[in-house]
Amino acid sequence: MKVEYINPFTVAAVEILKQFGVETIEKGKLELIKGGVKVSDAAILIGITGDISGRVVYDMDINTALSLTELLMGEKPDSFNDIAKSAIGEFANMITGRAVTMLNDQGLKFKISPPTLVTGQQMEINDITFPAIVVPFNLGFGKLTINLGLKEE
Repeated sequence: MKVEYINPFTVAAVEILKQFGVETIEKGKLELIKGGVKVSDAAILIGITGDISGRVVYDMDINTALSLTELLMGEKPDSFNDIAKSAIGEFANMITGRAVTMLNDQGLKFKISPPTLVTGQQMEINDITFPAIVVPFNLGFGKLTINLGLKEE
């Protein structure tokens, strides 16, 4: 996977997080994963088709999701309810939309699917057709991981 495809997602994530007032944003070491990857309590999956196809997964635990919801909505919900789930889905959509806009500016064309939220414990996402790049972020109040499985068509 080309770095030109990864950078827009990391840049967009930092921009969106800063927009909502996240002060601590530390990008960790990128990791190449082949096969399945274990995800935390809440994972938002967005499909991508076009000149590049695949998917992006935004992975976090419930406490991180609730803290992000508080930043997005101005109020921390008591539980990971429908409003929190919707806010986290929109958060992922905002990052993906901004990244795809950056890629479109490079002359690439895409369509993205609506976000799909998957919750549970001990989940694994399997991509047997191509490897994925995992980009971890420490946000001070939790960890956000962006998992990119993209390939050129």
